[in-house]
Amino acid sequence: YANVQCMKLIEFNELNNTRMKILMENFLQNLEQPRSTREEKISPSATDTAQSNNEGISLNTPADIAKIEPLLFFDIRRAKVSQTYIPIKLGLSFNELARLSEKSTAKLGGMLGRNNSERYILTTGYDGRWAKRRRTILIGIFSDATPKQIAKAYFHALLLARLLKVGGISKSRARKGKKSTSIEEPTMEEVESKASDSFHELWSCFERNAESSGWDLSNTVLQTEGYAIEVRRDGNDMK
Repeated sequence: YANVQCMKLIEFNELNNTRMKILMENFLQNLEQPRSTREEKISPSATDTAQSNNEGISLNTPADIAKIEPLLFFDIRRAKVSQTYIPIKLGLSFNELARLSEKSTAKLGGMLGRNNSERYILTTGYDGRWAKRRRTILIGIFSDATPKQIAKAYFHALLLARLLKVGGISKSRARKGKKSTSIEEPTMEEVESKASDSFHELWSCFERNAESSGWDLSNTVLQTEGYAIEVRRDGNDMK
């Protein structure tokens, strides 16, 4: 117990997966504070909120996060982090990305071209087999992506995970891409589009306020699957 308490005195200004989740939760709560109370569930889809509240947001500092970051495996359940329930696989190989997303290599190749400036590709799919298949957010990272761009990709995935949790999409609709019959059940494509529409404004606001709170986004230590996607000069070969 004493060792754990001593560890909580050590401040890290780099973001790992857990710190990123805690900080994003804190960010979204502060972003919505003028329009709702902290106890309410927060929807991160409103870009107008990011535009009108992008200054003066007080985020948790590295010292604040050090006090609440779980250090032991069983502490994760007690951490003050909202559970997304949607697994995120960061740093997949191109082939694994195609397999899990069930998208053709040609379609993924087109997505790579459209996301050239972002240096990552994000989509959704399923991991596991049969009854244990779980909806999963999949991210492929370009080989020359910077730590900040990787943090940006993970932020994007966390935003999408939250929207998927709120949306409550059924497995059949998500997998088959059927059009929704009610407002409560949008298709996967609709949720991904909603996350993308919100993402850029929210990231710009998060980046600015995180750095002003002492976080070094240029030196993130996010855990990945260990792969990177390389797009060769001819634009056709990928690995």
